[in-house]
This record gives sequence, C-alpha cells and structure tokens, in this order.
Amino acid sequence: IRGVFKEIMREEGPKALFKGFTPVMLRAFPANAACFMGFELALSFFQFLETRGS
Repeated sequence: IRGVFKEIMREEGPKALFKGFTPVMLRAFPANAACFMGFELALSFFQFLETRGS
C-alpha cells in the first residue's frame, strides 16, 4: 500500500487522493438523510404509541 501511495503522490500529486470524492458525497448525502429521517419518524411514532397506550 505504501508503494501505491508513493506512486500516486509522485505521478499525480496529493489531489489524486481525492478523485471521485465529490460524486461519492453527492450520492451518500441523500441516502444518509433518508435513513436519519426514517429513524426520527419511527422514533416519533413509537413515542406516540407509548403515550397513547398509557
């Protein structure tokens, strides 16, 4: 792994380590936001059921 790292740094520079970072973040953000929203909605729903049953 060190050899590959050194080769990338020598041939393309440090900027090459972040190739593809932007598309990955653009894809990951909506997925993580949807998971977070689903969790929060489920939590609210179960809290509602708990208070309703008391």
